[in-house]
Amino acid sequence: MGFRELREYVGRLRNEGYDPIRFAVDMHSKLSYPFTSLIMAFLGIPFALKGGRSSGMAFGVGISVLVGFGYWLIMSLGLSLGRAEALPPLLSAWGANIVFGLAGILMMMKMEGD
Repeated sequence: MGFRELREYVGRLRNEGYDPIRFAVDMHSKLSYPFTSLIMAFLGIPFALKGGRSSGMAFGVGISVLVGFGYWLIMSLGLSLGRAEALPPLLSAWGANIVFGLAGILMMMKMEGD
């Protein structure tokens, strides 16, 4: 289902007295997932500028794989916790973007100006 269909379905479930948490998490994840590439690019800028030409390409690829795996792990954990009603749907879907976005901001703030 697309975002609009999920939104209507969640509203219909609420009106009928059912718990739509699982579908609400999926609805919010449909909005948060497209921002993944932006967050990853924003997070990669400090790594690219810090290493320069002195660090090897294997180091850059390794860091990229680790960061990507970490993002996937936190996103999957957040969605699972949201579906289990341990986290609110909005926070469970946007949690990984918040964590990695803040990490990118902190890394950019710590960079030295040359």
